[in-house]
Parts: sequence; structure tokens; C-alpha cells
Amino acid sequence: MTNSLEGEGARDWSPLLVAAEQGDADAVRSELAAGADINQSDDGGWSALHLSALNDRTAVVEVLIEDPEIDVNARNKWKSTPLSLASAKGHYACISGLVRHPK
Repeated sequence: MTNSLEGEGARDWSPLLVAAEQGDADAVRSELAAGADINQSDDGGWSALHLSALNDRTAVVEVLIEDPEIDVNARNKWKSTPLSLASAKGHYACISGLVRHPK
């Protein structure tokens, strides 16, 4: 398995972050149901929402933004938000989901 953020500590990611990066919406739901912190991030500030938006994982973005606790405006250590990452990559379905979020 190759993570898109090699060298960013991906080997130390929680199951939630791995599932989000891989686009496994069912695993993301399971992790959240088991009590995972939806806004957890790695040392670089990459959250599940950052990873799913960056990698065009629309189903995961949709699962995450359904939760009222999600921080859609979280910034990683480079000051990138999930929306800025999705926008930079042209991931229109992810952008659409993120801009629909009420926060």
C-alpha cells in the first residue's frame, strides 16, 4: 500500500486516517461509530477530511460532513483547508460537498 503523503508520517496514521485516504467510506463510518475523533490529525495536521478531499474520495467527504462535529475549515501545517486542497486538484464533487456544509 502506498499512501499519497509518503514521508508525512503516514505509517503512523490512525485507522480513520488510513480509511479516509483510501476512500473506504464504510471503514470511516465504522471508525466513527467506534468513537474515533472525527477531527483527529497527524503531525502535519492532515485530518480525514483533508485526506479525502485531496484524493477525490467523495463518498468519504460526504460521510464526514454529515457529522456536526466536523471542522470543515481545519488547516494543516501548510495552512491548507480541505476545500483549498480539493480546489487545487479540481475535485468538483468534493468541492460541492464542502461548500454545501453550513459552517
